[in-house]
Amino acid sequence: MHLNRRKILLCTLMIGVPVSLSGQQERWKELLVRSIQLSNEGKYAEAIPLAKDALHVAEATFGPADTNVATSLHLLAQLYRNTRNKDKYSEAESLLKRALDIREKALGPEHPDVADILNELGNLYYEEGRYSDAEPLLKRALDVYEKALGPEHPYVAASSNNLGKLYRDVGN
Repeated sequence: MHLNRRKILLCTLMIGVPVSLSGQQERWKELLVRSIQLSNEGKYAEAIPLAKDALHVAEATFGPADTNVATSLHLLAQLYRNTRNKDKYSEAESLLKRALDIREKALGPEHPDVADILNELGNLYYEEGRYSDAEPLLKRALDVYEKALGPEHPYVAASSNNLGKLYRDVGN
């Protein structure tokens, strides 16, 4: 009988056998790093299963409302977006909304990690041609980056560029 890692972790916690949280954390980090490496090589189909595994490990290890879960959600959404498979965009949107909710609750609405998700979700909407949905997210991301990181930070420049592309395409 094959038990998945989550069931094993749950069973060991229930019977009082110590579980190495650091071992689970390391597994999560390894999965994330490998997913990112594959993504950087353009191997999205290989990266996606690892990112899904990382999400499952994060949920089991840290709990469903932890910022590490948000990081895993964000990565998986980016991979779906990078495939340019429009069928995966609704799933990416759902993942990003969940990640945004986690980060806003854990870090507050003015944190740069929140802006990362806003920017990603805004860019997803932009790619879908949902300009009226993208604009407020991209504006908010820019505002958060400027306040948190200062006007000279590269994230501010990149965020300004994203908003500029949107305005160019809608004719503003």
